[in-house]
Amino acid sequence: MEPVVGYERKHVVLGVILVCAILFGAGYKVSEVRIRSTLKPVISQESTNPLKEEKPREVTVHVTGAVEKPGVYTFPEGSRVMDSIYKAVPLKEADLSYINLAEVLADQQQVTVPARAEEDPASGSSGAGSGGTSGGSSVASSSANSGAKPAVPAGRGPEYGWTNGKININTAGAELLETLPGIGPATARKIIDYRNENGRFGNISEIVRVPGIGEKKFAQIKEKISV
Repeated sequence: MEPVVGYERKHVVLGVILVCAILFGAGYKVSEVRIRSTLKPVISQESTNPLKEEKPREVTVHVTGAVEKPGVYTFPEGSRVMDSIYKAVPLKEADLSYINLAEVLADQQQVTVPARAEEDPASGSSGAGSGGTSGGSSVASSSANSGAKPAVPAGRGPEYGWTNGKININTAGAELLETLPGIGPATARKIIDYRNENGRFGNISEIVRVPGIGEKKFAQIKEKISV
């Protein structure tokens, strides 16, 4: 009987070992499934949150003067003055020779396009023979006949702050002075105050005596100003 009992015990031990192996394997599979299920949402969350693209920066400027469509325009940062002028469509009489077209636009900048100063054409007839010509035409005719230069178009003479197509720093008002690069309302006011206290500028280089205008700013405006 003892050999039989020993044989049965061996089978029982083997059965217990087999059951333990099955349970261990099943537990490992369940754990692996749980780990995978917890990793999936993390991967999905990372894939659904890409880096947000930065919105391109912009500058807004005001274009005025000799253009067909004056107004406020918005451009990508880094755009040039020429972009704003051609967006507003320059007129035929627009004088771009005094404008730095390559200058980079700054936010809230005002771009003023001056008109070209053209001589009035001679009428070719006297006031007496025209039979009712206006006073303006008579003046132009007599100027041409006398050999004198015709009158400067309205808004472009020294009394308006212009001399030879440049801004006259002795007569220009604050609004016209502000069209110069780097000259804002405060600096324009200082230029006028300096004129009132010290008299007219003798030459354009004297403008550096105005507080806030140094050699660097003078270099930016010297080709656009006159006395």
